[in-house]
Amino acid sequence: MLLRNSMILVTLAGTALLSACGGGGGSSDSGSPAPTAEPVNSDTPAATSDAYDTIKGLYDTKAGDNEQYYYIGADGVFTAYNYLGDAVDAGDNCYRESTGDEANAKLNGETLEALSSGDFVLDVGGTDVTFTMDGSDVSKIEGGGINVRGTMALSFNGINIRLTTQRATAIAIDDVESMLCE
Repeated sequence: MLLRNSMILVTLAGTALLSACGGGGGSSDSGSPAPTAEPVNSDTPAATSDAYDTIKGLYDTKAGDNEQYYYIGADGVFTAYNYLGDAVDAGDNCYRESTGDEANAKLNGETLEALSSGDFVLDVGGTDVTFTMDGSDVSKIEGGGINVRGTMALSFNGINIRLTTQRATAIAIDDVESMLCE
């Protein structure tokens, strides 16, 4: 009898222990809260690129028969393009990044700084050039004591620039990228 009572006690103790630990059954609810995921970092690239929504786009810096453009990407990166099939270059029917002493060539790869005012600054060889915004339009360009509401074509610290408030309307960045020289 003592052995039988001991067996019953061991069985009851084991059952109580398994119940307290949540052992056995198919339920995964243990009564404790589920672990929470780490918060997502708010400094994601998407948040950064939103800052450039108003200025991003292709700009037309054509000078006479010389077709040139620059593109400001969603990340604020500046890229200048030259069309080689125009009357000035008389080359292939394609675009390439501007090189050498061509306008804006030395600005390729530069990133504009987004200001809290909604305007943007581009460092041109140590001279800050500010793009003043009016909504999603560039209303003026200022740099080196010069303020223009159209096209700024000059040299700052040996860097030839041709910046404009005018977006390209006859061509899109997809057209330029699909016609890059090989």
